[in-house]
Amino acid sequence: ADGACSSSADSAAAEAVAMEVEAAKTKAAKADERKASRNALLPFAVISISYLLFTVTDGALRMIVLLHAYNLRFSAMQVAVMFVLYELAGVFTNLGAGLAGARWGIKMTLITGLCLQL
Repeated sequence: ADGACSSSADSAAAEAVAMEVEAAKTKAAKADERKASRNALLPFAVISISYLLFTVTDGALRMIVLLHAYNLRFSAMQVAVMFVLYELAGVFTNLGAGLAGARWGIKMTLITGLCLQL
């Protein structure tokens, strides 16, 4: 009877160990899933922050140019033409960036654009 009791205790211990191993695997799988989710959002965050910073610098540049033109006594029409030309330059720049992104990839285009912006 002692051997049967010992065998039963060994079986229960083995089952407990198996349950602990399964719980550890489940915990590790959940941690991996959270890490994968964060890694999936990283490119989105980088691009969003980069665009936000670009928007701030672009807005500041426009204000500086406008105030400088005002100090140089440009007429309203001259300032308007200057900004229209600026916007057209932006259209062609975005077209070029789209072509570069299609050819060399978004990551390389973004890094190059950020370096040129500095």
